[in-house]
Amino acid sequence: MAIATRRVLVIKTSSLGDIMHGLQVAQTLKENDPGIEVTWIARSRFEPLVRASSAVDHVIAYHRLGGISALVRLCQRLRRKEFDVVLDFQGLARSGVMTFFSKAPRKVGRTLEKALRSSIRNSFQCLSRRIHCIQ
Repeated sequence: MAIATRRVLVIKTSSLGDIMHGLQVAQTLKENDPGIEVTWIARSRFEPLVRASSAVDHVIAYHRLGGISALVRLCQRLRRKEFDVVLDFQGLARSGVMTFFSKAPRKVGRTLEKALRSSIRNSFQCLSRRIHCIQ
């Protein structure tokens, strides 16, 4: 998939193994275009791991135990940033909310809950549930 972009937001907040696979995607993006800027949303407990990757330029920590107020603060922060594409590797309602509030014109991921899907259907590319989220 060719991405004509400069600013990529990756949403993969948890699951150590999936984060490791996702970091390989970020590495491949950087190898193909070193000018791409990768920002990653990760749960605070995985933030040091993601931050240690040379493929990730910025890490946004998501404090899941902070409840809905932490999610609201994170979404407000996302609204202030500009991204060209969002890669939602999480594929859950929570990451769908993050994807929606990112304002990116291109959103790629496995799924969104129905309530969110209808509001962004024109810009969201839904991938098959038969493939792993990293593929």
